[in-house]
Amino acid sequence: MAIDPNNLSATATLTFSEEFDAFETWNGTTGLDTIGAPQWSTKIRATGTLPYNDESQYYVAGPDGAAAAGNTLPNPFHVADGALTIAAAPADPSIQGSLEGQTYTSGMITTYHEFSQTYGYFEMRAELPAGHGLWPAFWMLPEDGSWPPELD
Repeated sequence: MAIDPNNLSATATLTFSEEFDAFETWNGTTGLDTIGAPQWSTKIRATGTLPYNDESQYYVAGPDGAAAAGNTLPNPFHVADGALTIAAAPADPSIQGSLEGQTYTSGMITTYHEFSQTYGYFEMRAELPAGHGLWPAFWMLPEDGSWPPELD
């Protein structure tokens, strides 16, 4: 049966939903929260940046901030009124030496390790900021980490 975006309840099965009533991250083993729902991961790779994208930010791992060289990094993740905000900001000079040469801090969320789906209808509701140096995105990437292809 084809999926009709105008009649999803009759033509599709919901497989993942996030209303951001809270922000729970991957527990590192199961990828599920206490009720068995997929969680988000805030760690994208062994380092805190994507050097091949020529990015200027260091992605802070975890909603509580992360320790870097004895300093606590700012928490870019905030949940209020059913919305997640991920803030990008200039890094305090006192921690820039711990940020792999990056001058900004920010955050990224991913369902890698927790949830994947090959086919279906995908929808995101978001307000994406505009401005110099910003790169907000909703990427769908292959589960095996290969590239290309990706869907933006």
